[in-house]
Amino acid sequence: MLPKLEYNVVHPYTSWIPITCFIILRNLTQGLRSWYIEVFCVCGKITLETYISQFHIWLSTENVPNGQPTKLMELIPGYPMINFGVATLLYVGVSQRVFSLTNDLKIACVPNNNKLIGLNATFAAGWMVAAVAVGFVMVKFVQPIGE
Repeated sequence: MLPKLEYNVVHPYTSWIPITCFIILRNLTQGLRSWYIEVFCVCGKITLETYISQFHIWLSTENVPNGQPTKLMELIPGYPMINFGVATLLYVGVSQRVFSLTNDLKIACVPNNNKLIGLNATFAAGWMVAAVAVGFVMVKFVQPIGE
């Protein structure tokens, strides 16, 4: 065990060793490849959502002077570990819900039927043309207030 600053100097040169050993051992035989830990699979499915929601749940600094980490997400004053546990439960729950909603929206917006995909693309293009036309009219013909 090295002190933090000494470890930080050595880490880039040694961190690849356990990762490489794990990859080699994990893929050595068919039997080893068939074992997995379910919790890691569940966490792996929601990684995008956890990455995005961490800024809104764990790291929200609105109304916190200087963004002090000890004051973030303080639900129960004076109990930082309980606050961390509750915030983590909220964080994972929100991430799983956002993952579920993303999948539902994906099915609605990009269906498996090619005709529906074409219809959705045509509808989106129509909205884009309409938005550009309205923007053009607004820029050319509408006078700003006060002029």
